[in-house]
Amino acid sequence: MTTHTDNTSDAPTVAELLAEYRRINGLPKAEMTRRLNLTPLTYRHWENGSSQPEWDKANKIAKAIEVSRYVVLAGMGILTEADVEVLENQFGGAIPGYAHSHGDNPLLRLVAAGG
Repeated sequence: MTTHTDNTSDAPTVAELLAEYRRINGLPKAEMTRRLNLTPLTYRHWENGSSQPEWDKANKIAKAIEVSRYVVLAGMGILTEADVEVLENQFGGAIPGYAHSHGDNPLLRLVAAGG
């Protein structure tokens, strides 16, 4: 684990993503710790923002909360809005699960709203 760093984009933090996903789906923290294969203490620190996962956990988190890994990487402060724009251009359009293609997913509406 690393300590939380400032998020330089308008994207919701990992803590906000985890908390909102859990709230939307009515899941207890124990279920999230199981899905992410974490100790309860580690999950609690991630969700309250006192620490942040390493970047290599982005895929696992994205799968657990049903968003693109780019959403998680932006929430970690690793990607900026400019980075996402470059990725969108590379992939020929909006990245699934990012703000420009949020559809009916309430968690992705949070992303689209910028946190």
